Amino acid sequence: MDTLNLMKNFVAVVEEGSFTGAAKRLGKTKALLSIQVTQLEEKLKVRLLQRSTRSLTITEAGNAYWGEAKRILADVENLESQLLNQNMSLSGNIRVSTPTTYGEEVLTPFISKLIVAHPELHVDMMLTDRHVDIVNEGYDLAIRVGHLKDSNLIARRLGQTRLVTCASPAFISKHGSPKSPEQLREMPCIVDSNYASLSQWHYVKKDEKFNVDVKNIVTVNNARSATSFALAGAGIVAIPYFIAHQFLVDGRLTVVLADFELGVLPIHALYPSRKHLSVKVSYFVEALIEFFNNES
Repeated sequence: MDTLNLMKNFVAVVEEGSFTGAAKRLGKTKALLSIQVTQLEEKLKVRLLQRSTRSLTITEAGNAYWGEAKRILADVENLESQLLNQNMSLSGNIRVSTPTTYGEEVLTPFISKLIVAHPELHVDMMLTDRHVDIVNEGYDLAIRVGHLKDSNLIARRLGQTRLVTCASPAFISKHGSPKSPEQLREMPCIVDSNYASLSQWHYVKKDEKFNVDVKNIVTVNNARSATSFALAGAGIVAIPYFIAHQFLVDGRLTVVLADFELGVLPIHALYPSRKHLSVKVSYFVEALIEFFNNES
């Protein structure tokens, strides 16, 4: 646990006069709080509290640390408040890279609201399914949908989206709806290489796993294009829910294999350094998390 949170725990124990009272205040268990105060003492290499079965006494070092800790926590709270106030009048440029379809479906409505609220802000949004070099190509951040590869970049999780298996009513009328993943070996499938392996889709039902080599008739590296093939009745497709949602609502696509989970895709914002993250980029990320959660 980071030092600030350990500090908050200690201050709460001193102010409440007991681990029991502090645990209620912080919404933690008494045992966990005791462990975390011990961690702080070990980190500082000094005894902050004298504990016995009946009493809790703050040491001289603990009293000195408590006073400084309260001041530091108040300063942090004030700084956060100042930054939030600055965020009310954001200005300048933000350069962001995003997968094409995610940018069209999610980022475009989000950025539209953002620039209406902050007219001095300019957003340069690059739609590309290529993983850009954030540092060398001059981006403030990049959005990635899917599991991340090892990287020196800072990754902030925005949320997640599930994959859904869909087909058009016309396709189902002609070929039928698969009852089990194994049937995908014989039914035409469209593969978006951004989200699935070229040959195998992985399903789970309860604790049973199904790894199926699908009948891949088209491979494409763009989710919108993969969806268009499915809408035209060419095959079954596995796509993120944020893409499929509207087509499911209007009936142009139908979920198949609804009892089988195809997995979830994490969505992250990547940026070079937390230390030098600007207020506007930090606000952009936090606002996007809130927007994504509200829309999910």
